[in-house]
Amino acid sequence: MKQLGLKIIQLDTVDSTNNFAANLLSMGELAHGTVIMADEQTKGRGQRGSKWVTQPAMNLTASFFVQYDNLAVSKQMMINQWISLVIIDMLKKHKISGKIKWPNDIFVNDQKIAGILIENQLSQNKVKSSIIGIGLNVNQVDFGDLNATSIKQHTQNFIPVNEILMQLIESLNRLLKFIIEEDVTRLKELYLLSLWKLNEEISCTVNGETTLVKILGTSDFGLLLMEIDGKEKEFDLKEIQFL
Repeated sequence: MKQLGLKIIQLDTVDSTNNFAANLLSMGELAHGTVIMADEQTKGRGQRGSKWVTQPAMNLTASFFVQYDNLAVSKQMMINQWISLVIIDMLKKHKISGKIKWPNDIFVNDQKIAGILIENQLSQNKVKSSIIGIGLNVNQVDFGDLNATSIKQHTQNFIPVNEILMQLIESLNRLLKFIIEEDVTRLKELYLLSLWKLNEEISCTVNGETTLVKILGTSDFGLLLMEIDGKEKEFDLKEIQFL
């Protein structure tokens, strides 16, 4: 599998870097490893259809296109684990300790610093490719009433967004070995070490009812494992909401 980031398309404004990448892909004009980066997204997307709001040119908003050689659909949770660990790894370069808030957010001290949106292209029982959107707060310091933070708030330094992108690409390529080797066991081990609130009791809305739960980890298919009423159960994103 070739390295990522050899081609970077930089845009001033776009509705969504994932949408832009998807349009190129539909026209057959998107090569493996291509990065789409924009100073401003007008319709940035997150999970549950939420918007990703960011100040222009202050943060990283980018999408990465990855093609796989032979990745089974049953192992597609590895992609989310890989990308989550890539962001954790990059933050360590700035002495920032991040945690993975299942399934697609990165937190620092219980505040959101990054979000991930992965859109996989499937063919029969294989993951053919992924468009991986990453929104990372870099230099923004005013988030209004949002529970968010940024690299600058933790380092007190202004860092060019392009420099952060290069650091992210370095981490992507270095940790790509887990995908190439399909090292499911080690990847999951590292993922769980960085999982937010692991083995802690928290308040959570489960199927509309607020209750105390304990996060135990994730299943082989990427579902969240929680202890509720003394029993271990699996939950997907639609069933729970953290308070």
